[in-house]
Amino acid sequence: MCMGTQYARAVATASAGTQKSPIWRGLRAPEPLTTRQRQVVVLLAIACFPSSFVNTVFTQTVAYAASEFGVGEQGQGFGAAVVRWGVIIALPLASLADRVGRRTMILVTAWLAPLVTSLGAFAPSFPILVATQTIGRPLGIALNIFVLVFAVEEMGSNSRAWALSILAMASGIGAGSAVAAIPLAGLSESSWRFVYLVGLGWLVVAAVLTRRLPETERFDALSHHTSNAATAHTSTVTDLRCRSSLRSFSTCSLQPHRSSRSAT
Repeated sequence: MCMGTQYARAVATASAGTQKSPIWRGLRAPEPLTTRQRQVVVLLAIACFPSSFVNTVFTQTVAYAASEFGVGEQGQGFGAAVVRWGVIIALPLASLADRVGRRTMILVTAWLAPLVTSLGAFAPSFPILVATQTIGRPLGIALNIFVLVFAVEEMGSNSRAWALSILAMASGIGAGSAVAAIPLAGLSESSWRFVYLVGLGWLVVAAVLTRRLPETERFDALSHHTSNAATAHTSTVTDLRCRSSLRSFSTCSLQPHRSSRSAT
């Protein structure tokens, strides 16, 4: 009887603990995060929304646009290939992050990616639609690259993989929003354009990032070190020039005295 009572209490305690455990328990970071790190993860997660939306919207709407413009499957395939080759635009953009900062490039691409992509809603022809997405999609890819770099630099060694998994789930939400907007494309022959206009809503994310996203501590430290090195180099060059000028002045001032002694 006593053993039965103890077993019942153990089962009740385990059940209560299970009920109190949140569903998102498995989403907790493997190590304690600072307030800054938690804020950064949230901001980078919402930055993934426009990035993945921009990367998804063309593939979801190309068939509807081709129907309006009278483009066949071959033309659709060629257009999709051109848009994918536009990824080469993201390469020079990625290199700029080492010069102007990760935050700056995230903000630039967070504003430009939805704006350029939304221009597809006003495309008068299929080639113009392809052109807008050939520029807009690489901007979204570049945004995703900057977000990943930012996360790696800000998170601890034991929480980087966890942070990247959170960003991957956020990207799924952004891509899902493009798919969820597809019913708008079926309203009429030209209603696919509304799907591109939905992307303008992600400008809210750009505004939030502009106000709250800091620069990475690593880039700030690197910039400070580079600035100090440049200042030290400038001071050294200036000092050498001053010494050279003084030597030249001394040489010139001694020459008249030597000349007068020679004449005497």
